[in-house]
Amino acid sequence: MAVEEVVVRLRANDILTPHQADSIRAEKTPYEKNQKLTDIVQKRGPEAFSCFMKSLTETCQKNVFDRLIEERKAIVEGGNVR
Repeated sequence: MAVEEVVVRLRANDILTPHQADSIRAEKTPYEKNQKLTDIVQKRGPEAFSCFMKSLTETCQKNVFDRLIEERKAIVEGGNVR
């Protein structure tokens, strides 16, 4: 995931605080940045998740968007995620 592009959009929509954005950027590896971002978004609630998903589409990250939709659907249906 291109974290920086998503972080910029989430900051612009007041989903992330400046401190949260800085803490994401401070992570060393792309994996750690992705993990930190998704952890924060999960804690911020449904509006944050919706804005996060919209940010993925706006930044042409359809593969990430599709994977998250697939996982969410599997959880709702009680199935296993591939």
